[in-house]
Amino acid sequence: MAGIAGLVGNVLGGVANIFSEKARTKTAEVNRDIIGIQGRNTVLALQEQQKIERVRLQGDMFENLTKARLADNQVQIAQINSASKMQLYMVFGILGLIVILKKR
Repeated sequence: MAGIAGLVGNVLGGVANIFSEKARTKTAEVNRDIIGIQGRNTVLALQEQQKIERVRLQGDMFENLTKARLADNQVQIAQINSASKMQLYMVFGILGLIVILKKR
């Protein structure tokens, strides 16, 4: 009787080990899948961050280009103003000469 009980105990222990091993294998597979999903999510998050950074850099480049164009336009306006003032002074100078010459 004790031998049969021992034999049954060994068989049940073996069956329990099989189920335990299957559970460990399944747990390892699930953990591997979770790690894979986390890795893919990390890659996707990094790709999204890179897209955002590219858009930010493009915005910065556009802003700098706009500032450069604005500065260039301001320089051109200053040059036009300066030329207009010179032309105005020349007109007044010529008118002044005409007035002086007419008085003589």
